[in-house]
Parts: sequence; C-alpha cells; structure tokens
Amino acid sequence: TNRIKRKKSCQKKQLLGNKITNVTAFSSTLANLTMEDEGEGGSDDHSQSQLVLKEIRPFTIRADEFLNVDPKTSYYCRLHAVNIGVEKSKKFHRTLELTNALTEQLEHLERMKLNNEEFKDSLDHQLDALHVEKFAYTLFAKADAQDRKYKNRTKKIAKLYYVSANVFDVLRSMMSSPNDDDDDDDDGGKEEGIDTATSPEIEEKQRYALWRAG
Repeated sequence: TNRIKRKKSCQKKQLLGNKITNVTAFSSTLANLTMEDEGEGGSDDHSQSQLVLKEIRPFTIRADEFLNVDPKTSYYCRLHAVNIGVEKSKKFHRTLELTNALTEQLEHLERMKLNNEEFKDSLDHQLDALHVEKFAYTLFAKADAQDRKYKNRTKKIAKLYYVSANVFDVLRSMMSSPNDDDDDDDDGGKEEGIDTATSPEIEEKQRYALWRAG
C-alpha cells in the first residue's frame, strides 16, 4: 500500500513542468520537471511552498467565483495560478501540499474541456485575451462608478477593485505568453495578432485598483 501511494505521489510531481501556453493541449507540455520524493526538502522548501500557495490562492478563488458567471475567465484564472506555481517552484523542492494543489487545479482545467466539447473548441489565446480584457475593464468600471457615487469606500467596493486587479494580472500574463496555436499566413509569415490595450495602460489600471482596494 505504501509503495502504491509513493508511486502515485511521484506521478503527480512529474506531471508539473514548464509554463503552459498552448491552452488546447497543455497537458502534453508538462512532465518536464522531475521532483524529489516528499519529505526530502528542508524547512525553507516548506516556507517557499507556503508562499506560492498564498500567491496562487486569489486566482483559484476567482476561478471558482467566475465558474458559472464567466467560464472562460474562470479557466484562465485557474491556468494562471498553475503557471505561477509551476514557475516559482522550479527554484525549490515542492511540498506534497503544493504538488497536490497544482495537480487539483490541472485536473479541474482538464474536466472543463472534457465535459464541454464546445468550450474546448472555443479556446483561442488571442481572442480569449480580448475576452478577459473586457471582463477586467467591466469589473474596474463597476468599482470605479460605485467608488465615485458613495463618499465612503465600502468593503464591497474595495473587493471589486481587488478582483479586477486579479483579472488584470491574468490578462498581463496572457499578453506576455507566446501563442502556440497561431498558424503561418499565406505569405509565409505569422498572422497579425489581435491587439489588446497597451500594457502600460493595463498596468496603470491594475495599480490603481490595488491602491483603491487598500
């Protein structure tokens, strides 16, 4: 029984590898990072893993909140959380808790595609970046309108600002990620990408949202 548990644990650890950029086939891009067996890391590995768990938690919370409201934004929030966890944990030995957390998020992403063929077929990195951008600006505009309407900034308004900042962070990650699904055009070059708002503008909105969130 212990041998089986140990084997399953190693399989989970080996599942997590490089940053995921191809949203339609991301599972096959993993499994490049080999990990030590659990328990071999030191206290620093544990503290680093806890910091990563804390960092990705807002995005997994957003993913759960948006699941029935906006599945596509939910998907990219969860994907962003996984990418943060994978990238940050290359510098230390991931704890079993972190490995399980990332694996759970990956499995959730896979279920979203397996259970909805139409959703899977609709995934398109460039178009989806525009979708997430629109969602982020909608949240920001709502927070800003309420903020200007009321004299005192309420907890509800502060949270709305914070949530919009989270989505802007996801959007910035999408803009900085290469699009693996693009095909060459007929002239032998890459198809022209679809531009979202300029990065400095998004960064400014995100900083303002975090400031107003307090």
